[in-house]
Amino acid sequence: MQLILGAVNVFMTFPGLYLIERVGRRTPLIFGGLWQAVWLLVFAIVGIVRPPTEYSYSGIVMIVCACMFIASFACTWGPFIWVVIGETFPLRTRAKQASLATAFNWLGEWTKQPI
Repeated sequence: MQLILGAVNVFMTFPGLYLIERVGRRTPLIFGGLWQAVWLLVFAIVGIVRPPTEYSYSGIVMIVCACMFIASFACTWGPFIWVVIGETFPLRTRAKQASLATAFNWLGEWTKQPI
């Protein structure tokens, strides 16, 4: 399963890089956030209403939802946020502020890891 999610993440990053140059930043970030929310909502509803321990097809639906969530993240928020961090700050203080933003991003990801 991890291989599938990793492959989806890698391959869906390339359309995201194309999208950022063609459409811009704001619209894909908005629609990407909505797309992610929809797939997480479907994942949660299926997991609660039809638990995969009782219904075999629920597990398949939840795997598809997870793949679609990863695809939506890799197309929009994954690469876009790094571009936004690089473009947001004024030139005079960009290096320090971008390094702080990146450090806090990594710290936030590190705190979510299981112990």
